[in-house]
Amino acid sequence: MRLDRPKLFMAVVDCHSITAASREVHLAQPALSKHMRALEDEMGIALFERTVRGVALTKAGERLYERGTALLRRVEQIHQEVIDTGESMVGDVSIAIAASLSPVLSGYLFWKTRSAHPGINLRTRDSHAVMTSNLVRSGAIDVALLPNVAALDHVRSFPLVSQKFYLVGREFPDSIGATIEFRDLRRFPLVMGTRNNHFRVSLETIAIGENQPLNILVEQESIPVYRSIILSGPAYTVVPYSAFA
Repeated sequence: MRLDRPKLFMAVVDCHSITAASREVHLAQPALSKHMRALEDEMGIALFERTVRGVALTKAGERLYERGTALLRRVEQIHQEVIDTGESMVGDVSIAIAASLSPVLSGYLFWKTRSAHPGINLRTRDSHAVMTSNLVRSGAIDVALLPNVAALDHVRSFPLVSQKFYLVGREFPDSIGATIEFRDLRRFPLVMGTRNNHFRVSLETIAIGENQPLNILVEQESIPVYRSIILSGPAYTVVPYSAFA
């Protein structure tokens, strides 16, 4: 298999469409499409499902993305090892940070790494916890900063920080003080992550124990979408401070 094709495949997945990926890799769209068809022919299985919104991965495509990312990173590491003089740390380090933590940690980690190890190219990405745990296991990601990873199987972890949860909204009744009882959450229509979102799992575990169901207005995974919905109307969310910092 030609190594350039898995790399192009990664670009298509990351850009969510062949058109956007062609601009990213500076390759004409017909040529990129030809490479993707050739890759599927080499693999002997469909990697994409074509939709009106672009492309979506098949199960085989998801596996190739996980394994292919790790493979390409290993190729890059070998290249760095060959040219490394041994006098300093060089190479790529890939780190995934939960979207709720990224706004307050990404810049800090970048500059601290650049100061201590200028030869390290730190690649940071926002990521969903479950998907990221799969990438960590496959070697596609070196390290991840995620909530509640102790609940994930086959991933070694240790706690770094604990955060309080905050009820966030545009306006609150005058009767609401600086703190709120969990039983009062049902008064507020909530924007929350989907059912496998770890913040939501934590809240729903408490809700079941307290016999106080949550009032879920809408499910979303994007922090910017959270902000937009909450700042535009009578909706709320429960998140750690870093998510809206």
